[in-house]
Amino acid sequence: PYHIIVGAFGSESNANRLAEKLRSEGNTVKVGPGRGLTLVSINSFATKAEANAALSNYEGAWVYFWE
Repeated sequence: PYHIIVGAFGSESNANRLAEKLRSEGNTVKVGPGRGLTLVSINSFATKAEANAALSNYEGAWVYFWE
């Protein structure tokens, strides 16, 4: 349930555009609502510690608990 968020958009179409770009690069991506915006997740982890350890791979990203 811990996701690496690489984008947050007021426009769902902008979120989907980033998601498609990331998918075309071979990533598994999730797009959905959170924090009043449309979030784009590039990876998920079982624990917060695992997610935090992976953050260094993604500039400007953060960990989000997505239920």
